[in-house]
Amino acid sequence: MGLFNFFNKHNSSPQPEQIPSASEQPNQWDSLAAVPFDQATPAPEAAPRHTEGNAQRIQRQGDKIIASFLYSPSVLNSKTVDVSDADRERFYDAIADGAITPAQQSEFLRNIALPIGPPNHENPAPVMQKLSTDRHYLKILAYTGGLGAETTNNIKPGIPVTEQFTITLQNLLQQYPTPIEFAEREQYMMDRLRNAGNTPAKLAEYEDAFEDFKQITYGKRYEYFKTFQALQSLADSRAKSRLDATVAAEQLDSTIKLRAPIAPSQEQIDDNPYMAPEARQYYASQDHNSGE
Repeated sequence: MGLFNFFNKHNSSPQPEQIPSASEQPNQWDSLAAVPFDQATPAPEAAPRHTEGNAQRIQRQGDKIIASFLYSPSVLNSKTVDVSDADRERFYDAIADGAITPAQQSEFLRNIALPIGPPNHENPAPVMQKLSTDRHYLKILAYTGGLGAETTNNIKPGIPVTEQFTITLQNLLQQYPTPIEFAEREQYMMDRLRNAGNTPAKLAEYEDAFEDFKQITYGKRYEYFKTFQALQSLADSRAKSRLDATVAAEQLDSTIKLRAPIAPSQEQIDDNPYMAPEARQYYASQDHNSGE
């Protein structure tokens, strides 16, 4: 089965509705910069993230990603998959060459279930319960979900989670089904925070909060998204190393050629009274045709 053949079955499916760019959003999005956003009350210190086993998880999920693109996404249902070194090389070369587009990455990620459950069978309550534990998460949900700056700025610690937030979460995941689509909204909100004069400490709070927000709302989709980024980084690094090695080899070859001594002609030897006898004896045994 050829590279990326698993996408062929999706070619006839309707394309998702185009999401308007940040500049096309209603003015309520722009009003966030009217005042320094949420600068008064710092967030509590975040607990350190659990990192044990990340390398093993990336290896396992990475093999599933490679097998999904080379063969079939059905491998996602397996606990582990075996991927040969040759298959890894094929995949690394493909992503380093840009053969996998963001749209294809997004389509792959949609094979992975969201924490709220499948369409028409959503259960957003557990996700909302986690989001309600930190007002930063609710502010991110409100603003990126289009509720506007006024609603966002009025979110205080301990605010009750209303049905409006639950509906906003479901709408947000329909509009931005993977972290790939959500990235523009995240960047736009961070730009508004930055332009509003917030301190570096406050911006760092929201960067950390966004990381947790995506993990809570996208779950395994976000894990596989980060694993794909790790594979992309590895592939780019390998490609750069190969390029650097090729360039270095070419430069060395050119240097050797430039430094290669050219034997003098017999005439030059005869006309040089300062040449040592040992040198005359050495060149006497060489071929002096055309001085080469």
